[in-house]
Amino acid sequence: PTDNKNGWGPLMKKIGNRYDVNTNQVVPVHSASLANHLVCALLVESGDEVLVESPVYEPLVALPKYFGASVKRFYRKADQRYQPDPTQIEQLITDQTKLIILSNLHNPSGVLIDEPVLWQLIDIAEKKNCHILIDEVYLEFLYPDGERTAAKYSDNIITTRSLTKAYGLHDLRVGWITAESILAERIRKLYD
Repeated sequence: PTDNKNGWGPLMKKIGNRYDVNTNQVVPVHSASLANHLVCALLVESGDEVLVESPVYEPLVALPKYFGASVKRFYRKADQRYQPDPTQIEQLITDQTKLIILSNLHNPSGVLIDEPVLWQLIDIAEKKNCHILIDEVYLEFLYPDGERTAAKYSDNIITTRSLTKAYGLHDLRVGWITAESILAERIRKLYD
């Protein structure tokens, strides 16, 4: 019999190859919503702070609140082309900040985070020792070959995706988390 405890081998290999990450960095789950839930369940405790974009897909702000975190908002403004403002984000971070949550493509504006802005956010997360959760479920619309994902840039980045939005395959209930391998293993154990 085939060992599928960490996901069906061919699927894991396909996802890893698609996003240029190792298969041990991929955690298969039933949806991107569940993926976001698992990341918050692992990283967020009561009393922690989480920074969340605004405007936002409402479940991304509800999840950290559900786990007892204090939520601070940073703004993606129309006059700044809905780009996250790294300076604003860095000013909001405290020693209690565990996670920064945003979407790429931004939900609801549909804006792609500029590459230099993404690198600034990564630098901040590494310097401040916190993680960034990026819901990339809509990124497939721009990069159907999967060549762009933030997860391969830093151990501080966690991304979530699914087959629901870009492919309309919500009945399959297939999603995944991409994270640094030790964190991915912790998520697997939590999911199990």
